[in-house]
Amino acid sequence: MYSDDDLQDEKSALFTVWDSPPFLCVYGESEERMREAYVSCIQDTLPLGETLDSTDLGDLSEAINALRMWRVRAFFKIVQGFYTRFEEVHAIWHAYIVSFLKLTDRVSLSQKVVGSDSEEDGFDSDNGLVTEYVFDDGDVWKRFREEWKVPPEISYESLLEYTRKTLNVIATASCVHQIQKTQLLDLPPEVLDAIFTQADEDQARLLSSTCRALNEIGHRHLVIHRRIILKQTVSFWSRMDVSGLPADEYIEREALAARENVLALCEHLESRADLLDKLERLWIADEWTDLEDLAPSNLRDGHFHVPLFRSLGRIMGCSTNLTSIGFCLMKLPLSVVSAICLLPNLAHLRLISCGISKEAQRALLLDYRGALSSAVRSLNITTTTDTSPWFALLFCPKLRSLSAQAIEDSMHPPPQWIWDKCRFFDTLKYLYLAKLLSPHISTFTEFIERASHDSAPKLTHVKITGHLPMTDAAILDFLDVLHGVSAPLEVLSIGGALQAEPALFAQIARWFPDLMGLTVARRDSTRQTLDHRFAVWPVPAWQYAEHFSGFSRLQYFGWNNFSFSCSFSTFSLRFLEDGWPETNDYAGRKEERRCALFDPSELGRWAPVMFGIRCATLRTFNASVLTYRIERMEGGGVRADSGSPSEETGKWNPSPLGSWSMTEVADE
Repeated sequence: MYSDDDLQDEKSALFTVWDSPPFLCVYGESEERMREAYVSCIQDTLPLGETLDSTDLGDLSEAINALRMWRVRAFFKIVQGFYTRFEEVHAIWHAYIVSFLKLTDRVSLSQKVVGSDSEEDGFDSDNGLVTEYVFDDGDVWKRFREEWKVPPEISYESLLEYTRKTLNVIATASCVHQIQKTQLLDLPPEVLDAIFTQADEDQARLLSSTCRALNEIGHRHLVIHRRIILKQTVSFWSRMDVSGLPADEYIEREALAARENVLALCEHLESRADLLDKLERLWIADEWTDLEDLAPSNLRDGHFHVPLFRSLGRIMGCSTNLTSIGFCLMKLPLSVVSAICLLPNLAHLRLISCGISKEAQRALLLDYRGALSSAVRSLNITTTTDTSPWFALLFCPKLRSLSAQAIEDSMHPPPQWIWDKCRFFDTLKYLYLAKLLSPHISTFTEFIERASHDSAPKLTHVKITGHLPMTDAAILDFLDVLHGVSAPLEVLSIGGALQAEPALFAQIARWFPDLMGLTVARRDSTRQTLDHRFAVWPVPAWQYAEHFSGFSRLQYFGWNNFSFSCSFSTFSLRFLEDGWPETNDYAGRKEERRCALFDPSELGRWAPVMFGIRCATLRTFNASVLTYRIERMEGGGVRADSGSPSEETGKWNPSPLGSWSMTEVADE
């Protein structure tokens, strides 16, 4: 069966008796005992009926010495395997036992009459019977031997005896070996907390149910984060085909059943004030919204969600420690908006494909006293063609971060009748507008200009991306408004520039010389939708670098320029003037590099070095997936070391589907 290959030689079979001591015993057995063992091994190989006398073997000292040498090697191999492969052997043993027990179910004992001279195992001389094991299927034993590599010399009876003795040893062993020294609970508390943070609710619930210690850690995660989802069953559509009901009746029945499940959960939470008092994050979603066109009228008229919204309002009213709420595929009524405004610690609000009801819109437009005002500091809106989510701006007068993007197509700007009622621009610092169209940019600029006319904007971080490539003129119009209201920009990210001419960088340097981070991504055509992909820029890199001397604090610059100029160096210019060395002229190439103005290791890093020379404060240069760290050497030299993209990249340029760092917003 499974054993070390390097011990499977002829001499290893000299001494394999069962009662061999499991410790190092180099000369523990007498020579007579070892001769008997050797004779026994040889006897097993002889034909039936032949015998071998130990006196006929002559001097066995050489064989015995070889045996003893093998015994020493075997001892050390056993010790090494015990400490390095104990878990593997333990698993193999358990797998063998399971397989062997299945084998025993296919075996039965039988007896047959044989002659009195028979020497078969199990022979009864009084009755002339022999007992043997018979399989109900002859291939069962064959397959078992092939699976576990049982040699032909080992019979089922021998294997049964070995297994029985091993089980007896394990059962009577006085010590239990420790398989793993480090257990899950030996990890630091912060690591266990991180494990629960990465787990979803169901996984955290299973993990916390394993023991009291993990339950105490997981209880906080299960309590502070709740999901209330009006779910569709996985087999919703397939079961509709076999239900035999009309589509309207089937959808209504399933929707009502889903609502009852959610209401039961809400009722449980309402009865547990201790849980609601610790609740910090709440996620609410409605998976039935996509079926509104198919659902019967009593599910589309709004009354279907009334009991649910009432329960949600009571839950939020009791959850005074809520810091984050997310809604998905829901139309928020006035009762829910009012509940949001009563939460004193609410910092983050996320609306994905949500809307604001007509009743709530009218109340917000007529709220001249500011009764509908929340403590929300970060608002993330993901819109469709519906513009009602923009009304959320009216009950968030203390915003510090606003992120808005569209799921499909382009993002529509806020309706004009809410512009003058927005009161958050005197606190807003982070702005992220995604999937803009050039015609809509002018509308957004008017919105910012009118909404901030009575306040001093504090915008420091701005990112805009286009659904289609944006012209330089449209981008400059938007930046002109920020410059006109004296926004103290520190980080600017532009995604989807169409021309990306050097004049764009020159104007940015004149308007915002105190920028600390700048990212510009160009798109070659309307077919390119991802800004992290490389694009061909209209002019060489050095024509852009010359405008970076206008930045006095710039630390990070990122773009997606893919051109030969990014890897162009000064010694390449000498090649153009003096001629390129032959391919096999290694001495000529080495001389050219030695005489080059810059070290040849700078080849391929000339663009970041060039920008570092023009901007004395630049520290990080990013070209899509390539990141370079710019270092200042003694004597004024500049060098660039390549590395992997830093985790701080999101600090300067948020992901396309994300927003500015919520950690920074929450810390302010």
